[in-house]
Amino acid sequence: MQQRKSRVSRCSGFSRTGIAVESRKARFFVYAAGGYYYPGKDLNGLRDEMASYLDLGYSVVKIKIGGASLAEDIERIEAVLKILETPDQAGCGC
Repeated sequence: MQQRKSRVSRCSGFSRTGIAVESRKARFFVYAAGGYYYPGKDLNGLRDEMASYLDLGYSVVKIKIGGASLAEDIERIEAVLKILETPDQAGCGC
C-alpha cells in the first residue's frame, strides 16, 4: 500500500477573527500566538512582535500571561490592546 504524503492546508481568505484556513474536509480558524516571556523583552518588543503577526495577515493575536505579576501582565495586555483595532482581536493564555 502506498503511503500518502500529508498535505498542508491552504489559506482561503481572511475573516474578522483571524485567518480562515481550509483543508480538504474542514474550514477552521487560525490565530497567531506569541508574547512569551524572554529576558530583556520589554513592552516595545511585545508590541513589535504582535504587530509583525498583524502585518502577516493575522487579525487575532494571543499573548502568554501568568508568568509575571498580575500588574505586569495587565501592562502587557494593555500594551497589545493599544495596537489593535478592537479588543476582540486579542486573546490571552497561561
